[in-house]
Amino acid sequence: MSKEKLIRDEVNKTLEIMDRLEDIEAGPYFYTRLEAELRSRQRAKKGLLPDMSQLAHVFSGRVLRPALLTLLMIINIFSAAFFLLESGAAPSGREKEQASLSAFVEEYSSSWNTYDIDVPEKMAAGDE
Repeated sequence: MSKEKLIRDEVNKTLEIMDRLEDIEAGPYFYTRLEAELRSRQRAKKGLLPDMSQLAHVFSGRVLRPALLTLLMIINIFSAAFFLLESGAAPSGREKEQASLSAFVEEYSSSWNTYDIDVPEKMAAGDE
């Protein structure tokens, strides 16, 4: 089949499906609510009633963005100062390696004082 015939068949199938659809009934107050919404939008366009989404947009653009930017800059300044103060008192690379190695040895070294070993009395007496 040609491409055009396939397209026509699909369009016809879609139209047949739409012919079989039932009409949807609107709720009893649908038109009243729709009319009220349209009136409120007309009032907002005329400037009689401020639109809440416009107020939120203006507030977020003019107040929140600069406040957030200022907060981020303050956090950056404090973190940079903290980093610079800590890096000045930090040990050198060799000292860090020694500290890491000694901490590793302390953590994973075995010592006979830390284990509770039960020795049978035969072995303690020398009899096997």
